[in-house]
Amino acid sequence: MTKLDLYYEIRRFLAQRPNMDARNYCTPRDNGAGWRLYRKEAAEVARDKRDALSLLAWAYVHVEESFFVAAFALPGERLHLNEGRLEYTAGQYWPTEYRKAVCRKLASLFWHSVPFEVNNHRRNVQAKAKRAFSRAIVSRWFN
Repeated sequence: MTKLDLYYEIRRFLAQRPNMDARNYCTPRDNGAGWRLYRKEAAEVARDKRDALSLLAWAYVHVEESFFVAAFALPGERLHLNEGRLEYTAGQYWPTEYRKAVCRKLASLFWHSVPFEVNNHRRNVQAKAKRAFSRAIVSRWFN
């Protein structure tokens, strides 16, 4: 699989509808609290997609092809390539997890792209992330 193939596979994976079921949130007696929780989680799922696309754009430009493909090809992880398709094994609720898994994997690629320094690695990663991404992405994925 080439870097471009994986890029399009990740975009296809992120484009999947989350298929959140409102019945998992709402009951007739919750006085609207279930709907508020449903809308909040739906907004988080949409935000995770935007974050993942930003992280993916960075990774596609800056990460070497072999490292990029190898990161997703590791067997035994929840998010992995299986015969050229990304698959995710859910922990609890797939609709709220699958895009976060992509963000975690891409953020990990970013962390590994920064040269390691014993005492300053975290600070260096955060400084580089602040130059590459929005403040919101940095606060969610690089703290």
